[in-house]
Amino acid sequence: MSSDKEYDSTSQNSRYSQNEDYDAEIVLRATQFDGRHHSDLHAAAINGNKIMLQKLLQPGSEQLEKLDKGDQFGRTPLVFSVLGDRVDCAEMLLKAGAKIDVADVDGRTALHWAAHQGNYRSLKLLINKGANIMAQDNEGRTPVFQATSHQNTKSLSFMIKKLGKPELNHQDCDQMTALHWCASYGKLDNTKILLKAGASTVIHDNEGKTPLHWTANNSDSSVAKALIDFGADINDIDSEGRTTLHLAVADGNEAIVKALTSFGKCNVSLPDRMFRTPLHWAAVLGHATISRNLLQRNADYTASDRNGATALHYAAQSDFPETVSTFVSFDHVKDIPDNDGRTALMWAASKGNTEVLKIMLLHDDSYVNLVDKTGGTALHAAAFSGESECVRLLIKHSADVNYADNRSHTPIFRACETGHLEAMNTLIDGGGKINLKDNEGRTLLHWAALGGHDEVCSTLLQYSLEVNQGDNNNRSPIHVAAYNGHATCIKILLDNNADPNKRDVKGVSPLHWASSFGHIEAVKTLLDYNANPNFTEYGGEKLTPLDYAIMDERLDTAQYLIEHGALTITSIQDLSATTIQAFYRGYRVRKNIKEQRRLMQAHERLKSDTKKRDQYHTDESATQQPDGDARPKFIGIVDDAVNTDELLAPHVLVTPLTESQLVARRERHRIYHIKSRVRAVTIIQRAWRRYIKDKANNMFYRKTEEADELRRQMAALTIQLAWRKYLRTKYQSITKKKQKVVQTWDPKIITNRQKKKIVDTYNSSVQVSNYMPDAQASSRPEYLKYVPSPAVVSYNFAVYQYHPFYSRKGNARARVVLSNSTRVRVNNDNSDAKSDKSSVKSKQPSISGKSGQYSATKLKKKSISSK
Repeated sequence: MSSDKEYDSTSQNSRYSQNEDYDAEIVLRATQFDGRHHSDLHAAAINGNKIMLQKLLQPGSEQLEKLDKGDQFGRTPLVFSVLGDRVDCAEMLLKAGAKIDVADVDGRTALHWAAHQGNYRSLKLLINKGANIMAQDNEGRTPVFQATSHQNTKSLSFMIKKLGKPELNHQDCDQMTALHWCASYGKLDNTKILLKAGASTVIHDNEGKTPLHWTANNSDSSVAKALIDFGADINDIDSEGRTTLHLAVADGNEAIVKALTSFGKCNVSLPDRMFRTPLHWAAVLGHATISRNLLQRNADYTASDRNGATALHYAAQSDFPETVSTFVSFDHVKDIPDNDGRTALMWAASKGNTEVLKIMLLHDDSYVNLVDKTGGTALHAAAFSGESECVRLLIKHSADVNYADNRSHTPIFRACETGHLEAMNTLIDGGGKINLKDNEGRTLLHWAALGGHDEVCSTLLQYSLEVNQGDNNNRSPIHVAAYNGHATCIKILLDNNADPNKRDVKGVSPLHWASSFGHIEAVKTLLDYNANPNFTEYGGEKLTPLDYAIMDERLDTAQYLIEHGALTITSIQDLSATTIQAFYRGYRVRKNIKEQRRLMQAHERLKSDTKKRDQYHTDESATQQPDGDARPKFIGIVDDAVNTDELLAPHVLVTPLTESQLVARRERHRIYHIKSRVRAVTIIQRAWRRYIKDKANNMFYRKTEEADELRRQMAALTIQLAWRKYLRTKYQSITKKKQKVVQTWDPKIITNRQKKKIVDTYNSSVQVSNYMPDAQASSRPEYLKYVPSPAVVSYNFAVYQYHPFYSRKGNARARVVLSNSTRVRVNNDNSDAKSDKSSVKSKQPSISGKSGQYSATKLKKKSISSK
């Protein structure tokens, strides 16, 4: 698009007409005498009082000393006599010894003023008395320049006779000749005199203009014709590539345009430096008559400028119905797209030029569904600009209301994006679909929420659009509203059951976005609707909304989040470490109790079994058979290997034993029982000793682990102290000063941190974007990566040392894990290599978490110290 400045009419004579007014004012003020600036000689000279002047010029008069003294403008009595055309007084002053070439403050002599006033007698007297015809004023102009502005040609003709061609073509400070000035004044007679005397028509001034260019705003075309007839190049261009025709069209001078186009050698389609032809200038300025004249002279309507725009584009854009009507009245004129594929119809629709649009559609509505390079139609352009009348007019002429561009945006998307409610309703009434998605999966509600268009959102929700619909990144409309901090729009969505805790594919919630950019009102609205302030990202550094606010230095937002229970990732890790440690300690206690219970139950079972066995043998020994018993007595010797229960069975008949055999049998049973009891006692004692030993070992292991934990904490503290010492040395080398930095929160180190943070973190200013940007994980500042947090160290130890599902080789607590447990890692080369790599990584100073060493307590300390 071109600016109006480029097409302003060139006022060629403006500064020179101002000079004329200035000169006339000076002449007027010359007659207003006061005692401070004008002498009696000045008064007598301009009034033509020869008697008084003769008295003042008598020998011995005090006025003779003021003969060449000027007034406040430097004009002498001789100049005053010329201004009043007092030839006799001028001659008297010259005879009295007045200097003829004394210049005033503007560098003009008496001859300059005589030429300017057209006082031929005074001019002739001065030249005959030896006045310098080539005297230059402060602007480099000679008396010939002044003579060109006067109707009286005698003065100019008289001076030209005294000059040669080089002096005639003398250029002033603006590189203009007398012919330039004469052409700008439109003085035909003076122009002819100069041309006959040999004035050049091809000399360019400092703007590249020839005398013909300066005729562009003359009311009479006679001077222009005279210059062309005398050999002036009609197609000569200035420093901007403009011909005389360009300037005449810019001034709207129909007479000059008609005169120039009447010459067959005039190129009516010659472009300037911006590749704009005179037809472009006529179109953008709305000169319908001039446009018709140019088109009748076969001006190239297809010529395009640097934007690829034709003259019809500018006429349609500038809302000149008459000019557009002139263009379309020529059957050969077509609507040609510009560099971006946009037609003049699209330009008119985007500007809301309804009358122009009507004219173009009535002439030919076949262009109504043409698309530009983005795939948009004229209806897209009208909807984007919110021109509901143009939208209605285009739909009336069969514009496709559901045509999708390259991003799958229909015109209704453009209206929602820019928040034009009336245009959106017009499109819906015209058959526009609303349940649509673009290439990114975004709905109309997404785009309305992104711009914060409350009324559009409310209207769309009346059509039952899904308020929690996610795009390709699973971001709902409330995400994009929070991104730009549109609190009212967020409240409307939440009132319509929007989920304040919906998270995208990276785990970022609406509260993350609002906190990152410091939209405090949006944060308050989300928290009022129970948004979770401690959601973390799924991957990366697992940052919380408070981390976002701290990293982007949104202190007000961070303080508000803290007051509502928000935590940083470091604080969450602290809580996680404490929970894991408590869980594992409980796990160990429960396991020990379970083991002790198992041993006690085994002991009790063993005691019970022994007691039952003893009771059985006692009962057997005490049983004796009576004499009258019909059962036969045992006979023979029973081997010990034979089961006595089988021998005693009723169906078994054995030989009765003798008394001695019975005594021997009882003795064997007694010895057997004694051995069984001794064996049972031995087993019990052995189990008890094992239990006592295991208990002692557990106590020893517990003491050893406590000592190991103390050593680990001391090692972690030593590492942190050593690393802080390294950081102090590093920042000393950065500042290149020999001062001793006692603490890492030294003001100069904080300054360096802030500068680094500004460079490394992303910019917080948000422009109105056309689409929702992808969530980018914020990186931590460099200085935070080299300062490990005690909470993070504690968390790492809790995960890798205490958590039962992460027991590692070499861990004392892994000894209690069964050999067939899945928690025992296989000892192979790959696992060793991985463990080596993990150990190397654990020694590196990088820390997970965007806010690193920040916690809720530390944030308060930092905010106090920063204040």
